[in-house]
Amino acid sequence: MKSKLHVSSLFFCLSLLAAGSVSYAANTSIYSVTKTAVYVQTAAGGAVASPKFPYYFEAQALTAPVLLTLPNASTQPLAPDANNSNDYDFIESFATKPALDTALPDGTYQMSGSGIPTISFSLTPDSYPSTVPYITNGTWNNGVLYVNPAGGVTLNLSDFAAYGTVGVASYMQLGLSDIINGGSSIKAAIISVANPFSITVQSTPLLSYITPSLTSGDIYEVNLEYSNILSFDTTTIPGSGIGPLFENYTTFYIVALASSSTPPPVLASDLAGATGIVGGSATLSATVTVGGSSINGTYANLWYFNGNEINIDGVKYVSNGTSLIVNTLTNANAGIYTAKFVNQGGIVFTDEATLTVLPASAGTPPSITAFSGTTGTVGLGSAVNLSVTASEAGLTLTYQWELNGANISGATNSTYALASAGTANSGDYKVIVSNGYTTSAHDFGTLTVSTAFPSFTLAASPSSVTVASGRSVVFNAIATGTPAPTYQWKLNGSTTIPGATGTNDSVLLVSGATSANIGTYTCTATNSQGSASTSATLAVVTTASPGYLTNLSSRVTVGTGGNILIAGFALAGSGSMDLLLRGVGPALIPAPFGVSGALTNTQLTLYDTVNPNDPLPVVTNSGWSNAFTLGSSTVNVAPQAATLALMNTLGAFTNNWAIGSPDSALEVTPPVGGYTAQISGVGGATGIALAEVYDVDAYNPATRLVNLSTRAQVGTGSNILIGGFVIGGSTAETLLIRAVGPTLAGAPYNVGGTIAQPVLTIYAGSTPIYSNSNWGDDATISTAINTVGAFPLSPTSTDAALLITLPPASNYTAQVSGLNNGTGIALLEVYDVF
Repeated sequence: MKSKLHVSSLFFCLSLLAAGSVSYAANTSIYSVTKTAVYVQTAAGGAVASPKFPYYFEAQALTAPVLLTLPNASTQPLAPDANNSNDYDFIESFATKPALDTALPDGTYQMSGSGIPTISFSLTPDSYPSTVPYITNGTWNNGVLYVNPAGGVTLNLSDFAAYGTVGVASYMQLGLSDIINGGSSIKAAIISVANPFSITVQSTPLLSYITPSLTSGDIYEVNLEYSNILSFDTTTIPGSGIGPLFENYTTFYIVALASSSTPPPVLASDLAGATGIVGGSATLSATVTVGGSSINGTYANLWYFNGNEINIDGVKYVSNGTSLIVNTLTNANAGIYTAKFVNQGGIVFTDEATLTVLPASAGTPPSITAFSGTTGTVGLGSAVNLSVTASEAGLTLTYQWELNGANISGATNSTYALASAGTANSGDYKVIVSNGYTTSAHDFGTLTVSTAFPSFTLAASPSSVTVASGRSVVFNAIATGTPAPTYQWKLNGSTTIPGATGTNDSVLLVSGATSANIGTYTCTATNSQGSASTSATLAVVTTASPGYLTNLSSRVTVGTGGNILIAGFALAGSGSMDLLLRGVGPALIPAPFGVSGALTNTQLTLYDTVNPNDPLPVVTNSGWSNAFTLGSSTVNVAPQAATLALMNTLGAFTNNWAIGSPDSALEVTPPVGGYTAQISGVGGATGIALAEVYDVDAYNPATRLVNLSTRAQVGTGSNILIGGFVIGGSTAETLLIRAVGPTLAGAPYNVGGTIAQPVLTIYAGSTPIYSNSNWGDDATISTAINTVGAFPLSPTSTDAALLITLPPASNYTAQVSGLNNGTGIALLEVYDVF
């Protein structure tokens, strides 16, 4: 780092000799360009490159201001030196030699100005001295050299074998300065050639120096300089010296004591950077301790800006020791600052700290020029978008959004968005805009998220599906809100939807889907408070394996008399269908099922419905490996014994189905029509039983399994009514599923003890996907009821019904329970809406 004593080696010495003092003579001008390598010495036997800005360039004139022209033809004015009122210079420090040579290459430099001729400096070739000056002996400790203050101590210098062999001359100088009590002088200076300035001419280098008497306890800065002078002009400007130089420059510190017990300074916290605004002040501080306490006593603090020592003048620059205050900031004060702290025990160097100078506008809060978005009351699930536009010339702005005075994590952009507002998002919103120095704020007011606005329930938002060409498809989009919302469906933005029923309903039914139905279906729910939308896509494909019902089952508690398990099913189309029927009870008792209270001995009877008022038994089995018995019905179902091989082929569980077990099963091939499979307990036994109907045939478009119904007593816990179904094929299938109780209680059915309000829940595995507890006289569902030929529901009843489209899967169940744990008789129905 450059010392404030270093004006420019030889030429500072020349000015002293010409003027007879440190002040410059009026008739003496010095002009130079110099490249310097900077070193520090902290121990005997060597110096190392300065850790901070080890290279610098200096152009200097000691009289009138001049303009410097670089080898690349760019120009740089010389400015008054802050440390010497008569000195004009241009100084720039560099972290590496390549950086120096790139910015200020070797070559020809020129100076020009009023009252002087154009002066040229050939700063080439690269000619730094081959030797770095340093002290080879003495007592060193913690980076400082201890010297007896009485004087007479010989300090030996490094060898300078190339002295006087490079350029026109070599120059050496040793400068000594008391940095505690002030004062400076040149204690030794030699040059290798004759000169008109009375500098000692010496053909051999300076190899030693005998110290003078020093002030005991003071600290001295010593500068060793070794320069190669490439040319030396004393005639172009009479009384002036002109020349280019390459030099090595070493600094070290002397403590004027034989030894010291004072601990060295320690950086408890390194120099910290600072930010200020033009015209203001900024403070850079470090924490320096000695022996664990704040540094005090005899010590020196030296501050540097971009590698050059700062003159602490008490006005522009003020220091209390470990802090530097820079006043009346300009952009020129922005840069890298470092410091040294030296006491009688040693020296410590800070790391680099950056002072950033902001424009004067930084003292003015950012200007918020625009904002958009409103708060107020919005519906649950609504999107909320807030934004602010702000400006500040020359500064980077940052943003922080607040909710109820607390920072919103991650909300640090000029916009803030809520894709779906919830009640937790209610509150007061504000954005704080900062320029890093001052802030502005904009209050957006209070956001109230109201559940009265339309919002689509998760379980009834439409799902994207693929159906076979010609099949039906249903989209559900049930919304909540007060008042009750109205609905509008659109296909690809159009309200015209081919084959659709319920375009103004929460349930949209599309019958006979074709390619004209492909696209995006959007439902918008609207009430007086606002609106909300949701959407799904439909694909329609041609396939040889469309979705179809391939298995139906129901699990209930079997009683006696009219409370046995009665599972109805229907075949539609033409011809007949090969089916596996099972009445399962005993097989449910052992692991892996472990059903407590299962029926221990089942009897399975298939009834026809040729005369619905007088169904006749077709065939009966009790014990699946036992013979079956034909009934009085004339319907031919070609019964045969069921086999484990068939059960395994169909994926029916065969756990605990040993030969002779009392579960029941039959393989039958009934013609299209309606049937009931009735499960009772042998000998009047009661318990939980499972009725199952399996489609043995592969998909046959001519004959389809289209309906399952089970009437049973609905209890609580494990005694609810459970119906299972499997959708085969490769595309989704549409089903109407009902849980009927209240309608059965009225005419013409007049069933006593029915459940007051059934709750119908559809599960995929263990996950509930749809639920309903009041069909609400829905118009689209009424249309589907008529389409499948089901009996109508009372418009005012609280029966449950769902019209849904489901993808192929083997793990669907429809579970019927009572609202608020109500119990009673219910009828569960599953219809294929083809």
